[in-house]
Amino acid sequence: MSGGKFSSPAKIMFHVNVVVVILLTRGIAVGCVQYLIKDGGSTLLWSDPWLPGGPLGGHGVLLAEALGRDTFDCVKKLFHNGDIWENVTADLAIEARWAEVVNTKIHSRLPEDMAVWTPTANGAFSLRTAWDVVRIPGAKLPWCDLVWFPSSQLCFSFITWLACLRKLTTRCLLAQWGLVVDTACVLCQDGTDSLDHLLFRCSFSAGVWREVLHLNGFNRGPLGTWDEEVRWLVKHFIGCSIYSRVRRFSFTASVYKLWQERNARIFMNKCNSAASVLQCVLSDTRGVFVNFTKPIPDDAVNRAFFSGWGFDVSFVHPKASFHVWTPPPRGWVVLNCDDSVRQDRGGYGVIGRDHRGCPIFAVAGGARDVSIVHMELQAIKAALLHAKSHNLSHVQVRSDSMMAIQMIVGSFHISWSVRWLIEDIWRLRDSFSNCSFAHQVRETNGCADYLVSLVDSPMEISLCIDSLPLALSTFIQNDAGGKRYLRM
Repeated sequence: MSGGKFSSPAKIMFHVNVVVVILLTRGIAVGCVQYLIKDGGSTLLWSDPWLPGGPLGGHGVLLAEALGRDTFDCVKKLFHNGDIWENVTADLAIEARWAEVVNTKIHSRLPEDMAVWTPTANGAFSLRTAWDVVRIPGAKLPWCDLVWFPSSQLCFSFITWLACLRKLTTRCLLAQWGLVVDTACVLCQDGTDSLDHLLFRCSFSAGVWREVLHLNGFNRGPLGTWDEEVRWLVKHFIGCSIYSRVRRFSFTASVYKLWQERNARIFMNKCNSAASVLQCVLSDTRGVFVNFTKPIPDDAVNRAFFSGWGFDVSFVHPKASFHVWTPPPRGWVVLNCDDSVRQDRGGYGVIGRDHRGCPIFAVAGGARDVSIVHMELQAIKAALLHAKSHNLSHVQVRSDSMMAIQMIVGSFHISWSVRWLIEDIWRLRDSFSNCSFAHQVRETNGCADYLVSLVDSPMEISLCIDSLPLALSTFIQNDAGGKRYLRM
């Protein structure tokens, strides 16, 4: 270092280190790209990552024309008659990974080979997912959702985040660093400017916080320390409801406005009353949620909460509706499908019934490490396969997964990871004289839901129609008899 600038050797080493770091992420990036093969015409055989184990021409594989390996060979080289894998050159490097090759799905309905970014569902690259891939994540802190949430304001959450990390530069913290001598609280003049005092033992901040808690339905004063306050808030303010969003926003707004008032007094010699700070908190909170349009269930608790905040919301009475299992027309068969994913296993259930509601087949299956939509599509595929094996020609598939049905009929974007399942379902659909897909409410899918619970391992079982479990037989009889199921 000389004169505050890098010397020439230091500059060189700095740039070398930057290049090294960038190159280290290349391997990670390659592992996040996968090629979906249509005909192999635009995918490089040796260097593109079209196999699950990575590029075929990895370490130790020599690319040389004398060995019949050209850098620009395409995957199409392994195609025979357009859709059959064949190692025509008997290449040992290819033979060593032949199991991967033959298990690679051919996506015949794609317009061309497609490169997908695997960390996203739609296969499109994003900086956010790229960062998630290369960073080393730490354990999620208990108060994370208290600070960062939908509708949060960045500056409010940032200051609250610093407070939760105990990184706010209070006078007491600066004194520990030897930077200041006066540690008096500028809000109340009766304590030290520490995190625990500022939030919320200070009489100034305590008055603001007490009113905010009251509006959120809690009649208590501040707790002993900031850490105790945060632990209490994690238990009472985190959730998915509009309540929790209002409460969390008002909390972060309180922290920010109190810190802002403290800084204004220190650095600008400006003072506001506690009532003025409170009004700022209330105004900011109301401003964010003033246009909330989702109807709120009408009860005394909801009315008191939203009235206290001054929110003009629409209240509705919960409506109940009744649904029945509808039999298909004569000559058709309904295929009811359902799935379940618990921890590290998934399961699916399928039942086929005719126009009288009588079962034709019932199947239960399981798998490991799968998503909900994957399992639902697996159930639909299994239903069509069994319908095909029973020589059925007119079928209607019913599922309580709206996303799965919309993917199949083309009204929802298909995730790259389940495209092969969708294409399998399309091929099966085209093999029937008539095949349709419909969404149904969960309450009328009791038979398939029951079948899901029968298998807890990667296998499939077909139940004997003449000796079905009593619970399943009861579901079938109720459906056929037109039982009305209540949906709230």
